[in-house]
Amino acid sequence: MAESGKSVPAIRNALAILEFLRVRDNEAATLSEIARATSINVSTCFNLLKTLEGGRVIATDPSTKTYRLGLYLAELGSLVDRLGQSLKIAREEAQRVSESTGLGCFLMTRDEREMFVVRDRVESRRPIRVTIDIGAVFPPTGAVAAKAWYAWEEPAQVAGLLSRHPLPGRTPHSVVDAGAFARELRLTRQRGYSTSRGEYYPDHNAVAAAVFGHDARPELLLVVVGTTSQLTGRELARVGDEVAAAAERVTKRIGGRHPR
Repeated sequence: MAESGKSVPAIRNALAILEFLRVRDNEAATLSEIARATSINVSTCFNLLKTLEGGRVIATDPSTKTYRLGLYLAELGSLVDRLGQSLKIAREEAQRVSESTGLGCFLMTRDEREMFVVRDRVESRRPIRVTIDIGAVFPPTGAVAAKAWYAWEEPAQVAGLLSRHPLPGRTPHSVVDAGAFARELRLTRQRGYSTSRGEYYPDHNAVAAAVFGHDARPELLLVVVGTTSQLTGRELARVGDEVAAAAERVTKRIGGRHPR
């Protein structure tokens, strides 16, 4: 395992324990075996194992005093695999949206910091186009994304979001009032997609719709962005309907359930 000069010793040691158990196909091992194989002090190794056990990363057999990888890792692996499959299906629908609208379609998810992250994209074929890099990050109140995601949350959840991340005035068109934001969320629920008219960048408009998982909660977003001349008036509504329909198809294909 490669080591960085800035690595944290406790985390590095914990990873060494997990790697040791992985390479032996998760065969149970005693404390002394793990400490010897990883060159970790026995007392330190014991404390690390107990900490990992508390987080279900390590499982202990009290009768044999042995340790193996815990079920929490399987849960994390399942989550990563599910998201990967969802993104693959969503990209197919994003391709259809891009071909129909002539605009780029981007796939976003929300990370542990409540930020919106671009996971994949289908570029517009137009000579003049709006593009966003894969990996680009947008704030929790990032206009079109926030509306599409939080339209399906309880009012208390939305209030909590705004207390942590107040609505910023990025442009003269930005929604900065909580009441106006709530009205935007209601409108998003009614028509199935959110809009941004110059709220994040003054020269860009956007629409977004949520894909829902099996728990009827947002799992990812389909987002179409264009210039204010490309995406306006009836075209904005037409593209919004296209994106909402595509998100609904993805939801069905991944076994999700719409909160309606």
